Amino acid sequence: MFPKLAAILPPPPRATDWLFSLKTFAAGMLALFIGLYFGLEKPYWALATVYITSTPMSGALSSKAVYRVAGTAIGATAAVVLVPLFVNAPEFLSLALALWVGGCLAISLLDRTPRSYLTMLSGYTAALIGFSSVSDPGAIFDTAVARVEEIVLGITCAGLIGHLVFPRHAGPMVAQRMNAWLKDAADLSLDAFRGEAGPEVRRKRAKLAFDATELHGLAVHLAYDHSHFRGTTRQMQALRGRMLLLLPLLGGIGARISVLKEAGALPPALDAVLSGLAGWTAAGEAANPAEAAELRTRLEALRPQTGPASDWHDLQLAYLVDRLKLFMDVREECRDLWLAVKDGKASLPQRLGTHRRVPSADTVHRDPSLALWSGAAAALSILLFCGFWILTGWTDGTGAAEMVAVAACLMASQDDPAPAIVSFTRAAAVAVAAVVVYSFAILPAIDGFPLLALALGLYLIPAGALISMPGWGLAGLGLAVNFAALVGVQERFSADFASILNSDMSALMGMLFSALVLALVRTLSAEQALSRLLAANAEDLAGVAAGPAQAAAEPLAVRMLDRLGLMTPRLARAKAEGRGPGTSHALREVTAAINVADLKRARVALPIAARSAIDTLLSDVAARARGIADDAAFDAAMAGVRDQLDGALRAVLAAPAGGRRDDAATALVALRCSLMPDAPAFAASAAALPAPHAHWKEAV
Repeated sequence: MFPKLAAILPPPPRATDWLFSLKTFAAGMLALFIGLYFGLEKPYWALATVYITSTPMSGALSSKAVYRVAGTAIGATAAVVLVPLFVNAPEFLSLALALWVGGCLAISLLDRTPRSYLTMLSGYTAALIGFSSVSDPGAIFDTAVARVEEIVLGITCAGLIGHLVFPRHAGPMVAQRMNAWLKDAADLSLDAFRGEAGPEVRRKRAKLAFDATELHGLAVHLAYDHSHFRGTTRQMQALRGRMLLLLPLLGGIGARISVLKEAGALPPALDAVLSGLAGWTAAGEAANPAEAAELRTRLEALRPQTGPASDWHDLQLAYLVDRLKLFMDVREECRDLWLAVKDGKASLPQRLGTHRRVPSADTVHRDPSLALWSGAAAALSILLFCGFWILTGWTDGTGAAEMVAVAACLMASQDDPAPAIVSFTRAAAVAVAAVVVYSFAILPAIDGFPLLALALGLYLIPAGALISMPGWGLAGLGLAVNFAALVGVQERFSADFASILNSDMSALMGMLFSALVLALVRTLSAEQALSRLLAANAEDLAGVAAGPAQAAAEPLAVRMLDRLGLMTPRLARAKAEGRGPGTSHALREVTAAINVADLKRARVALPIAARSAIDTLLSDVAARARGIADDAAFDAAMAGVRDQLDGALRAVLAAPAGGRRDDAATALVALRCSLMPDAPAFAASAAALPAPHAHWKEAV
C-alpha cells in the first residue's frame, strides 16, 4: 500500500522550490492587492497571470513578460475588431476567432525563442476576451482594456519580485551546464582517439546533442539576464554551433581510427600524436598554444600524398589527418568563445567576428507542416465546440469555449497533446474542489486582506512549489493557475453555488473537449515523431546535394544535429513502447551533408571530367535521399550510389595536384564512409580487387 502511495505523491520540495513558491505567492498577493485597491473588474486575473508567467530564472521571466505584454495587447485588439464586426453572426464570429487562434498558434510553433509567447498569447487572449464578451458586445472595449490592465499588472508584479527578491539568473545555470558539456565532450574525444565507436559512444553523442539543444533553450534568455552573461547570446549561439559540429567530427575520427587499428595499419607516429592530442584535449582551457602548433605540424607530416594510384589506406589516413586538424580548430574556437562568454564580452573573438560560418540563433529545426496541422487542430476544436454551444444555447458555454482555446494552445508543442491536457484537467478538477471549499467554507468568514492572503497561501504555496519541481511542473501549474482563476476573489464577496459549480464545470468540460478533438486529429506517437525528424534530415541532405554551391555546411549541420537532440527523448519513449525506427543513420546524414557542401564548393576549381562525375553523383544522392526515415531504407538507398561515388573519386584523384583537388578527395572519402560504411574498400582502378582490409564498421 505505502509503495503505491509513494509513487503517486510527489517527493518533498527542495529549498529552491519553496523559495520560488514563496516569491511567486508574494508577487501574486501584491498583484491581487493592487487590483482590489484600484477596483479592477477581475483582479483575480492578475493573480492567475503571476502563476502563468513566473519561472525560477529571472532572465526567462523577463523575456516571457516582454512578449506576453505585447501578445496580450495584440490579442485584445483583435477581439475589439472581430466581436463588433460579427456580433450578429455567431457562426462567423466563431470562425474568425478559431482562425485567429489557429493562425497565431501555427506561427508561434515555428519560433523556438521567447518570441513565440507573443503570437501564442495574441491567439488565445483574443478568444478569452472575445468569447467572454458575446453576451455584452457593447462593452468589448472596456473588457479588453480591463483584461490588459489585469494581465500587465500580474506580469509587472511577477517581474518585480522575481528580480528584486533572491533573483536566480540564467547565466550561472548556463555556465554550470556548459562546463559539464565540455567535460563530457572531452571524454567523448578521448573515446574517439582510442578508436571506440560502439553503441555506448553513440549514446554519449546523442546525449551531448540533447544537452546542446537544452542549452539553446537557456541561452536565448541571456539577452534579458542581469548577470554578467547578459548580452552574450550571439556568442553562445556561435558556441553552440561549434559544440554540435564536434559530434560528427568525433564520430568520423573514432570510426577511422577503429578501422585502421583493426587492419593493423595505424602508423606508430600517428598513435603518438593521438596520445598528445588526448593530453591537449584533457587540459581544456589550460592547453598550451605551442603544444597545439607542434601537434599540427606533426599531423601534417603524417598526411600521405594522394593521387591516381592511391590505395584506400592512404585515402583514409589523409581523411583522418584532415579531420584531426579540423577537430583542433573547432575545439580551440569552442574554448575562445566560452572564455569570451565567461568574461562577458559583447563581441565575438577577433578571428570569429566576421566568420561567415557562425550559425545564427535561428538555426534550429522547424516543422511548418506540423505547425500548420497543430493550428488547424486548435481551430477545429474551437469550431466544433462553438457549434455545440450555439446549437444547445448553453448559458455557461463561454468559459468552456475559452478553455478549449487555452488548452489547445498551451499543449500544442507536445507530440501528443491530449494526455498533457488530461493531466492538466485532473489538476484543474482538484483546484475546482478547493474553490468550492474556499467559496463556501473559508472566504465567507474572512475580513481583511491579511487574512485573505493567509487563507490563499495555505493552498497556493504548496501548489506553487510543485511548479519548479522536475516532473511535477504541469500538475503544479494546473493546481495554481486554475485555482487562482476560478476562485474569483473580488472587492465584494458573493457566492452562488449553482453559478460557481456551472462555471467551474464548464471550464473542465472545455479542457476535456479539446483533449478529445486533439486525440482524434492531432496526435503523434514517439515513433511517428522520430520518423518526421529523420525524414527532415534526409530532405536537408537531398536539398544540399541539389542546391547551390555557395550553401554553407555549418548552419545546415547545426540544424540537423539540433534534430538529433530532439530525437533523444523521443527515442527513449519509443524504446519503452518496444518500437521505433532505426536512427543510427541520423549522424551519418549530418556528416554526409557537411561533406556534400564542401564537395560542391571544391568542385568549381576542378577539371570538367571531375565536375561532371561529381554532378552525376550528387544528383543521384539527392534523388535517393528524400523521404528516408529508417536505417534499413537509408542503407538500401545509398548502396546504389557506390559506383558513381567511386567514379567521382577516381576522376578527382586523376586531376592535377593542387587547387581544391585534395579538398574534394577528402570530402568524397568522408561521403563514402558515411553513406555506405559496410561497402568493400575503394580501388584506384575499377578492375582492381578489394584490399585485405576491405570491410569496415560504422563510419560517421
